[in-house]
Amino acid sequence: MIFSVAIQPEAKVELDEIYAYVVHHLRNIPDAIRLLDRLEQSILSLREMPYRAPLARDPRFAIQGVRRLSVGNYNVFYIVDDELHEVGIVHVAHHLRDEGSLA
Repeated sequence: MIFSVAIQPEAKVELDEIYAYVVHHLRNIPDAIRLLDRLEQSILSLREMPYRAPLARDPRFAIQGVRRLSVGNYNVFYIVDDELHEVGIVHVAHHLRDEGSLA
């Protein structure tokens, strides 16, 4: 069964911030584009296998069923809704960021 993917507004802002950081602070537009492409492909791959990633480590996320997909140096946090057949992307953050600060 194929699920749809919905990126929540906060996650969209986080993706924009990641892109802006790589472009402006690291001054590397090609890497920023590659990173966003990789994140997008990983997010879209959840349509076919939404349960492949483990639950988030932070108990406040895990109790809500939030899963954590690692993509390079970033984590994509998402919830699977079986009734709607939808994967909801709730956060995208650098892997060193404390999950608790997102919950």
